[in-house]
Amino acid sequence: MREKENAGGNPETKESAGREGVTKKQVKPPFLTRKRGVCIAVAAALVLCALVAFFVAQNRLTAKIMRILRIEGTVALEENGQTKTIMDNLRLQDGSALSTKAQSLAMVGLDEYKIVTLEENSRAEFKKRGKALELFLTEGRLFFEVKKKLGDDERFDVRTSTMLVGIRGTSGYINTDDEGHVSLIVTDGEVSVTGVNPDTGEEKETTVSSGQKLVIYLYDRAVDSVMFFMEPVTEATLPDEAVRALSENEALLDKVCQATGWNRELILSRAGAPQDKGEILPESAQVQAADSASLGAGGTGSGAGNGGAVKGD
Repeated sequence: MREKENAGGNPETKESAGREGVTKKQVKPPFLTRKRGVCIAVAAALVLCALVAFFVAQNRLTAKIMRILRIEGTVALEENGQTKTIMDNLRLQDGSALSTKAQSLAMVGLDEYKIVTLEENSRAEFKKRGKALELFLTEGRLFFEVKKKLGDDERFDVRTSTMLVGIRGTSGYINTDDEGHVSLIVTDGEVSVTGVNPDTGEEKETTVSSGQKLVIYLYDRAVDSVMFFMEPVTEATLPDEAVRALSENEALLDKVCQATGWNRELILSRAGAPQDKGEILPESAQVQAADSASLGAGGTGSGAGNGGAVKGD
């Protein structure tokens, strides 16, 4: 009987046990719950920090990678002696080369602040070593823009077979013509230019400012084997490719017009004009073009070649 009573349970014992169980839940140490919540919060914060660090690192890496931003027409990519298919956002490796055919172009982002546009019938090789970038323009033309002035430990050079352009924070246009003459137009900023004749060893220096064009002529003679020809550039004489580059970038256009005094509307009006066809410009622009032509008439010469080292501010 006692066993049955025990098995059935004493009501008072059950009630006491129930109260005891309830009491145990109510007096469960609260610091355990707070500790668990803190651990979860800390873990979530660590995960969030890791994700942020990952994406920041990815963005910095992406900003330092050379990429093709835009292509038009026929563009060829050479890497390790092989030709690859071209597409937007394609990465360029150290030693890559791009070439364009007629009515074609390739815009390349060298990093977050440096952009070059390789114009039609042009070829350039790209080299990168840490914070040093170099473009070797073997033929044709290109437009360059550096949005932010380079740091003391950075380098960005554009060179041809006879000229070196050290760019610090400017924009401009480099042209290698069919006769081998290389010209430089500075659209904003200022650069110091050193003309070098590799045959005679003679060097000369000058400065090119915004709105000026410089051509270096080399001669086979002991004295004055390096000669500079400089002339002002106006809205009417600015090359069509430079006009297009400026008209597609309003921020740069405003910066250039402020630096040169050029008329913004004249440049934009030229942007829609077909190449190789004349356009009727306002009388003031025609007078400026005529004055520029007369200034340049006395300085043109036929040189044996040309070369130079250009260092930008």
